[in-house]
Amino acid sequence: MPRRAIRGGRRIGVSSAIAALSMGVVLVVPLSPAGAAPAWSVVATPSPNPGNGGVLNGVSCVSANSCKAVGYYFRNSTQKTFVRSWNGHVWTIVASPNRGQNDSNTLTGVSCIAANSCKAVGYSRGTGGVWKTLIESWNGQTWTLVNSPIKGTASNVLNAVSCVSANSCIAVGYAGAKTLVESWNGHAWKLVASPSSGTVGNGLLGVSCTSASACSAVGYAGAKTLVESWNGSAWTIVASPNRGTPPHSNRLESVSCLSPTSCRAVGTDRAQGGANKTLVESWNGHAWTIVASPSPGSSANDLHGVSCKSATSCQAVGNSGTHTLVESWNGSAWSVAASPSPGTQINVLSAVSCTSATSCTAVGHRDYLSLVERYA
Repeated sequence: MPRRAIRGGRRIGVSSAIAALSMGVVLVVPLSPAGAAPAWSVVATPSPNPGNGGVLNGVSCVSANSCKAVGYYFRNSTQKTFVRSWNGHVWTIVASPNRGQNDSNTLTGVSCIAANSCKAVGYSRGTGGVWKTLIESWNGQTWTLVNSPIKGTASNVLNAVSCVSANSCIAVGYAGAKTLVESWNGHAWKLVASPSSGTVGNGLLGVSCTSASACSAVGYAGAKTLVESWNGSAWTIVASPNRGTPPHSNRLESVSCLSPTSCRAVGTDRAQGGANKTLVESWNGHAWTIVASPSPGSSANDLHGVSCKSATSCQAVGNSGTHTLVESWNGSAWSVAASPSPGTQINVLSAVSCTSATSCTAVGHRDYLSLVERYA
């Protein structure tokens, strides 16, 4: 299964999801009392198919009242795409297409520039076991499959997408052991040349664009972090630090840029035989540097998503052991923020999208069922 199929836990088991599923009515988001400080709370969400769970991998909000979340659920033991929409009061399921009746389909990332304009990316697998890129488009009424290219004969997976306009999007992932980048020009998706580091496995897990000519993508090159930069004409590898030496394994999973000279990237430092620690890096236009970040758990501490609204306001999400993990940046330090963990087995937040310093949405899974949390 591709690297980002599920974060923070083992591969989903259908029987576990069925046993853990609890049906509920969609609820209105709880409002903080007037004058109260913002806090994270769980928002109830509908089940795509009773008894088959639903994991959310990505989220994009254009306002506090308009978000799209994407992922997958199981139908007849096969993964199918899953999209939810937020209108400021309730989450609803929106029909989304799949490639092939018996193929496995997963959406990993989504980027919206307006309530009626979104792109979602992922992968599908049919007979033969080779993964192929999957891209879907939202026009305000329906999601439709969009043709996307394949590089080589190995599996092609798209992990993340960033759009700055209806005519400018970048999607990233991997093709075999090499990085994969595709771009949208308003008419078609096309392959864009991107470098890979050495002969080890390379993959891009996150991307953030501030304009059509300024993007940063992050991921891994073997056991080391990988950062690449787009200047409108070419992708280049940018030096990025690592904590420790092999067998330490460092990777960056998500990035959020405010400008070409201001980005935050998050991920994990995995120590062989030791505890996983959160990894946060910062870009100032000249160099990437490691920034101290807390690792509250005794074993697994992983950050999977980050969203920044200003130089003094970022939220990063992931998991600490079996509990959700949220960390907040105030311009000088990262600190752990209280976040609910409603599941009894495992709780993971995979992605986050903030529309202001006091309005964020995070998605993931709890006991391998969908999890949505709101910061307001």
